[in-house]
Amino acid sequence: MGKLFLHIGLHKTASSSFQHTCAANHRSLLRQDLHYPLFDCPEASQKNINNHSIPLFSLYTTKPESYPVHLRWGIQEIQAVNEAYQQQLEQAIDQKNHLLLSGEDVASLESEELQRLLSDLRSNGRELVVFACVRSPYAFHCSQIQQQVKDGVAMNPEGLCPQRHRIRKLKQVFGESLHWIPFSEACRHPQGPVGHFLEFCGVDTSTLSIHNSNQGRSAELVRIQNLLNHQQPRILKDILNPKHIRLQPFQGSRFLLQPEELAEVNDHLNTENTALEELLGPGFGDTERPTSRISFGNTFPALSYSLTALIGLLMQHHRQPIRTHLALHDVHNFLLNDCDEAHLRQALVHERDELIQPILEYKSTTSDAFPDALIPLAQQFIKRL
Repeated sequence: MGKLFLHIGLHKTASSSFQHTCAANHRSLLRQDLHYPLFDCPEASQKNINNHSIPLFSLYTTKPESYPVHLRWGIQEIQAVNEAYQQQLEQAIDQKNHLLLSGEDVASLESEELQRLLSDLRSNGRELVVFACVRSPYAFHCSQIQQQVKDGVAMNPEGLCPQRHRIRKLKQVFGESLHWIPFSEACRHPQGPVGHFLEFCGVDTSTLSIHNSNQGRSAELVRIQNLLNHQQPRILKDILNPKHIRLQPFQGSRFLLQPEELAEVNDHLNTENTALEELLGPGFGDTERPTSRISFGNTFPALSYSLTALIGLLMQHHRQPIRTHLALHDVHNFLLNDCDEAHLRQALVHERDELIQPILEYKSTTSDAFPDALIPLAQQFIKRL
């Protein structure tokens, strides 16, 4: 019987891309004697589940009814769902090929739950190979902030979840058998972290198609979305907020903290850095902490960014929202092709910093903070929706 490779994340280390790649190359992996199973959940009409977090966490948590995936899918018959997952897991384990399971939520299980999982996986006679990937504290912190904003919450650079507690727990359960991979090292692979993980499992990646998913949002998008989230978050009083406006993704610069934001969390990052190097050794801490003064001019003119933010704020003021999504590309094309030329000339008089500053000062910014010349353009765009 072949090996059992268990990939347990951690979060924010290309786990989704790894899972999508394995699912998309399912047959190619089988030809290399590696089985990547896909799970079904008939109760929720979900097929070909490629993230093994879902069956594994559901099977081994003591509170499967509280698992966010179950809540999102509206699952009622937890026992029936877990019986189906258990049967599918046993079928996968019974195959003769090497087996690969990947689920970043496994690392979120409690110690006792992890011990049960470990005991069960070791009892099947396969050699168990467990591996995890870890981002440096600063890179992880920036990624968490992006996720906050993507989820519809105003950014809070302080108090985000540290990794050291989870890493310490995993080391206690898995001991020295757990292989730790620095994310920076994985990124140096010609095919990125996904290629690095597959090679770790003995796969020749030269003929595989690598899939990238859940890519980070650009700095410009994060800043504008953060302003909108501060005024109208996605969830308000425990229900979805109908006034929340979500920006469509667009290209831009890499998201980094501004110098003053980094200063607020340096002590936290230093603590994390020390802990990770004590727990995992050299190579897992920060080598540098770059910051960025956002120019809002790398891909689009400053006016496009500023007008998008203003339009979003004005849309949130409507009792019945016109729509819940907004695309910067639409605003940019409106400025190029369809807006009133006289209004555009008045708006172009303003300097870049005057246009952009309201976005950066999100805690005090309302629609009144933007130059008056932008109001007619914003109203014209909204009337066209």
